[in-house]
Amino acid sequence: MSEDWYRVGIDVGSTTIKVVVLDARGELAFRSYARHFSEVRKTVESSLETLAAGDVLSPETGVSVVLTGSGGVGVAEILGFPFVQEVIACSRAIEERAPHTDVAIELGGEDAKITFFTNGVEQRMNGSCAGGTGAFIDQMAVLLKTDAAGLDELSSRAKNLYPIAARCGVFAKTDVQPLLNEGVAREDIARSIFQAVAHQTIGGLACGRKIRGNVAFLGGPLNFLPELKNRFIETLAVQPENQVRIEDSELFVAIGAALHGKESATRPFAEVLAAFRKLAFLSVEGASALRPFFLDDAERQAFYAQHEKARVRRGRLEDYRGPVFLGIDGGSTTTKAVLLGENLELLYTYYSSNEGNPVRIVGNILEDIYDRLPEGAHIVASSVTGYGEALIREAFRLDHSEVETIAHYKAAKHFLPEVDFILDIGGQDMKCLRIRDGVIDNILLNEACSSGCGSFIETFAAAGVDQRGGEDGEGTAFFDVARRAEETLGLLQGVGVHAAGKHLAGGRNHSVVGACEPCQRVEQNDNVLLVFGETLGLFDHHFGHLGVARRRLVERGGDDLALDRTLHLGDFFGALVDEQHDEFDIGMIGRDGMRDVLQHHG
Repeated sequence: MSEDWYRVGIDVGSTTIKVVVLDARGELAFRSYARHFSEVRKTVESSLETLAAGDVLSPETGVSVVLTGSGGVGVAEILGFPFVQEVIACSRAIEERAPHTDVAIELGGEDAKITFFTNGVEQRMNGSCAGGTGAFIDQMAVLLKTDAAGLDELSSRAKNLYPIAARCGVFAKTDVQPLLNEGVAREDIARSIFQAVAHQTIGGLACGRKIRGNVAFLGGPLNFLPELKNRFIETLAVQPENQVRIEDSELFVAIGAALHGKESATRPFAEVLAAFRKLAFLSVEGASALRPFFLDDAERQAFYAQHEKARVRRGRLEDYRGPVFLGIDGGSTTTKAVLLGENLELLYTYYSSNEGNPVRIVGNILEDIYDRLPEGAHIVASSVTGYGEALIREAFRLDHSEVETIAHYKAAKHFLPEVDFILDIGGQDMKCLRIRDGVIDNILLNEACSSGCGSFIETFAAAGVDQRGGEDGEGTAFFDVARRAEETLGLLQGVGVHAAGKHLAGGRNHSVVGACEPCQRVEQNDNVLLVFGETLGLFDHHFGHLGVARRRLVERGGDDLALDRTLHLGDFFGALVDEQHDEFDIGMIGRDGMRDVLQHHG
């Protein structure tokens, strides 16, 4: 083999980009590991610019370049470089660097794999959910107000374990939030999160096949988070002599790609660098595009006019005199409240995170209401709904409580008397309610995937996708975004390669509706009410993200409304039922008693 050529491996993963350079002896001459935040092109180019600035390669040095990873195929197609599938790249690296390995467990940003090397190569990989991956760990870290490294440090001081679901980040939050509310140590929650990841990976992927022999742990999370790795080792009871010790395990797939490089395919490094610098001006053929939300301004204005029907009548609390009715929605992560006047005018609203202490937040709301309530106005009845209805009703002695589904229907019927179908998208759940003859006939709830919920939208926002979908309704290209986490990755990587983020923002709205389609079919003449609870808190005015409602779900329906106050629909019901209640028996706790409650709950 010639001594003057090098092999470059580039692993474009779901959340990170790894670049390695191997010299003629197979030694690692350069390494780079960086998060791309969906900016694939910029991050790859930046990594190669760093390589060029060093003394490893000169412009004339011959290099072979091989790409791999979930986002690598698009880049390889654009630039004409060879691509190798991740399983093949990983297997090649294992064969050359750790040939005694029987099983490799790899966690990536949004995927997880278990590869068995005994009696042939067999790989198991998560398909439709990113639960239990690096992205899942990042989400859980945010709940504990830290980052992944901080989560690892917390776990090192833990004493207890608690059951937490890792199948879906949304449902894991539902498990974690009560633990936080109950005062469980953050250290114990951190270790429990890592244990959930281990259980999800082993149980979900091994599917009963025994993990035995020599086990290697690959990928960024298992390399940078030793406490996470310890959870796997303890769960599998892997003895020290069976733990395969691999240096640079987070780069292993990129190393495998580099090992596939051939001397016959070399080209000057300057030529390679120039090709990647042109990446921004090239695109992938065959991307699936959708019809714009609105073909022209006339369509937009007609749509806005339709939804003006759903505006809530408002009044000024400071000018109001008479009875008022209080409604509270104690959600799993947020708390909402409204005050209605005797003519159902909206006098007061509140929407915010419950910060892990819903009793404290409701107490603050009541304090604020008492401060603002003018002379001559008085609360005559109160009601609560949501996850925390029992706790809040008991703590503040509210008059009534009701389950969420009934609350949604009651308020929906007020705005749209002939409502047939209610779509409720919240921060952690998504419900389809079918109404027949004035009765809720069928309810379907998402069970194993958060796709289409608030966290789905937040994930895209955090990835740097333009959120202004409502203003991009006449864009020329909207991409058909997949409805499940794993399917979305390829397109998300492509945003950094060849698509403006605003186009994906439009495609995202289509995807949210697409995720709802399997639950219920909206008939031709159905009257549809869209309830986008916590999900669209950023778009409080006139529902804001009207593009969502425009998509196929209701495009050919009968009368469809997206309320301008959907954030408060559940608590609007509470105030509404109070207003309609015949007995004005004030049972709500007084201001002095409320302070005692707040002192008790910290």
